[in-house]
Amino acid sequence: MARKTNTANSSSHSSTLFWLFAIFITWIPIVNVVMVLYWAFAGDNPTRKNYFRAIIIWFLIGFALWLAFSLVGLAPAIVDFLDQKLNGSGSSEPQQ
Repeated sequence: MARKTNTANSSSHSSTLFWLFAIFITWIPIVNVVMVLYWAFAGDNPTRKNYFRAIIIWFLIGFALWLAFSLVGLAPAIVDFLDQKLNGSGSSEPQQ
């Protein structure tokens, strides 16, 4: 019996070699942003497009949380706490 190939399914297939390449590209600063945007909005592979769109959505969620915590004032408090712990000073006032 002959094996039938589904052309719709084969177009959404991405090889392991592509994913190794994609992960490597995402490690390179600036290139990663350009390529994630390209893979998310260009091309005809729906699986690849959905994956990179999900990466963009997670980035936007993380950025929104960071912005919310910064606006509330938690980020400056954490930075001051870490500064005190790393520098070993008990207060932020200059010593004479």
